[in-house]
Amino acid sequence: MWDGIVIGGGFAGLIAGIRASERGKRILMIAEGTGSLSSSSGVFDIGPIPSLARLEKHPYSYLEPQNIQAAVEYFRSLLPEYEKCEGESSLVLTPLGSCRTADLMPMGLKAEALIQSKEIVLMAPEGMKDFFSRVVKENLEKEFPQSRVEIYPFQVSAFAPWQQVGKAVNGLEFARFWRTEEGIETLQKLLEALVRYIRNQKEAAVVFPGLSRVFNKPLQKLLAHFPCPIIEMTDIPPTFGGEILYDALKRKFKEFGGEIILGSGVRKVDIQGKNCFQVWVKSKGSDSNFQAKELVLATGGSSEGGSKRLRME
Repeated sequence: MWDGIVIGGGFAGLIAGIRASERGKRILMIAEGTGSLSSSSGVFDIGPIPSLARLEKHPYSYLEPQNIQAAVEYFRSLLPEYEKCEGESSLVLTPLGSCRTADLMPMGLKAEALIQSKEIVLMAPEGMKDFFSRVVKENLEKEFPQSRVEIYPFQVSAFAPWQQVGKAVNGLEFARFWRTEEGIETLQKLLEALVRYIRNQKEAAVVFPGLSRVFNKPLQKLLAHFPCPIIEMTDIPPTFGGEILYDALKRKFKEFGGEIILGSGVRKVDIQGKNCFQVWVKSKGSDSNFQAKELVLATGGSSEGGSKRLRME
């Protein structure tokens, strides 16, 4: 018998599973998919906790402000490469080059350096799906009127076969490529050419779509040696930010001993009175059943009830 079963493998389910597993509990997670994480940017809008907690029907209203703050700090203890904004929210760039604010984000997305820049170099990877360099340039010029914005087109030879057969290359594929050995070598040569291109490095900044350095030491080391700030952008679903966050949380869950049944939904839950005592999982053959002391229902998000904890017999 398991100590606990978590139904749902999205953000809520993974955090619940990690929290229980690190306390020494034997936890089984049952999930049909990754939830909404694969469509998220990986950026969190926390907002003013005390005031939002007072709003009726807001998710914060179910918790005390100190508990919400503790949850944020707990998340950062799990994933310290996420940056928390102290005081006012930070700027991040949307896929169209406009600005939005956020409170918790993967490293590389903070766009404050653009406020001080006099020159913005917009990297424009050829053939990148749903990336419109002219639109992004216009929006950057509106957001940062003190800067001259220049488009820097470049090709990635690794994607030439894709383009020859008309296969689209989205930001997700670019982000995956930069994390490979070939991608690191390609990026290093690209950055060396970029250094020669930028006229005044002290007043310049680079905006780079389809790039994500979080959870990747070789990329971080390479970008850290570049003389100008390199600002990443959020992307259009399916997003790499959501994918890499999901992978990081799933890896944490497994490190603490948690086990996952992925791709199988729960067919039914046997209930006696107010107590659940058995979970039935869909299978190609006969259905499988699992028993646990407690059940966490982590499906549907806060709009549909969010996470619920039920005691099992």
